[in-house]
Amino acid sequence: MNTQQYNAFAGVYDRLMANVDYRVWADCFIRLLADRGIASGEVCDLACGTGNMTLAMAKKGYRMLGVDRSEEMLRIAQQKAMKMGEARIPFVCQDIRELTLPHPVDALVCANDGINYINDPGQAQKTFARIYTGLRPGGVFVFDVSTVYKLSLILGNRIMVHTQGDVNYIWENTWDADARLCRMDLTFFVKEGALWRRFCESHLQRGHEQDELIQWLWKAGFQDVQAGAAFSLRSPTGKEERLVFSAVRPA
Repeated sequence: MNTQQYNAFAGVYDRLMANVDYRVWADCFIRLLADRGIASGEVCDLACGTGNMTLAMAKKGYRMLGVDRSEEMLRIAQQKAMKMGEARIPFVCQDIRELTLPHPVDALVCANDGINYINDPGQAQKTFARIYTGLRPGGVFVFDVSTVYKLSLILGNRIMVHTQGDVNYIWENTWDADARLCRMDLTFFVKEGALWRRFCESHLQRGHEQDELIQWLWKAGFQDVQAGAAFSLRSPTGKEERLVFSAVRPA
């Protein structure tokens, strides 16, 4: 997805995600971190967007760092952090596929489909290798993905119209079964004063299979790889819309 497009999306992102309880999301990730011995410490939030997950975890006592490739998303995240008394949180503009941290951290997390946006399997494997390098020995990587089930059957080949006061959009999805890619074309209508502004977004997500994600993690050097349903962490049945993974860099 084009970074400039993502910057346009940033202005309406939080309004569209207003019904998402990031505290529940953070509690799920924190439970997995705590189970692996990371109950405190420094955590990097990958593809952090406007900082919702970053700030939710900061409230739980973690020292947070946010990374995203959209400067506008990060600008909003920094403003929110200052309002919440978390002005010390660094927000860094960086593509997670080229992740380079100044020093290893205790944990890396990636919520809300960040890994789905890595459409090429080779790039995904390289990203996992970079994430591995960004962790200290004994560090933990936790992330979630939208499943093939969700992208193909829940979202795939559907048109949705959403009206929400001053932000409305048409969402058209196209599922490519062979490539396991879901293209999401969105047309937004945002009220600005007496006028409406129209802009378009195109998102592309790949449906990574559970087994291949686990294989990529093992190849990167991770051990004790676990997968569960979000947010119950129950064993997957194949009909989950979202899975959560955790993996450890050996001490």
